[in-house]
Amino acid sequence: FYGSVAVVEVAAEWCGPCRASAAATEQEYQDLKDRGFVMINVLIDGLSQDAEPDPGRWTEDMELTFPVIGDHDQSISSNYINQGQSFSIPNFTVFDRTLTIRARQTHAIDWDLVNSLLDEDPPEVDYPMPSNAAELRSQLGITEDSWIHPFSAD
Repeated sequence: FYGSVAVVEVAAEWCGPCRASAAATEQEYQDLKDRGFVMINVLIDGLSQDAEPDPGRWTEDMELTFPVIGDHDQSISSNYINQGQSFSIPNFTVFDRTLTIRARQTHAIDWDLVNSLLDEDPPEVDYPMPSNAAELRSQLGITEDSWIHPFSAD
């Protein structure tokens, strides 16, 4: 997800505010995904606090198109909770394009923050090229006009 703005939401199927948030989040996701926005939903409980989450049911019920991960043992979601502080859901962790945590929020996402992060340029990444890169490009017919970017002359 490096280069994207990502939000990880911790939620539960039984949670009324989580259900309300899911619909609003899906709409924002649809509006922003083409700008490099990634949304991931982590479900800690099912229809009761003792029940295993059912990501398929949640995805279908909430008509979600972004990834949903079940996490009843909280091995994933515990990474998004400020240790030693109270925890409530829905809970959102906002990452910038370099995957730095920019905010931890409860109950609602700061969409102004997400939009401002999306307005930032993606980070430049320098991928090392093999010593025979020019030869490989020639063999594959890759030119500066090809869809593969960035083109780097070695």
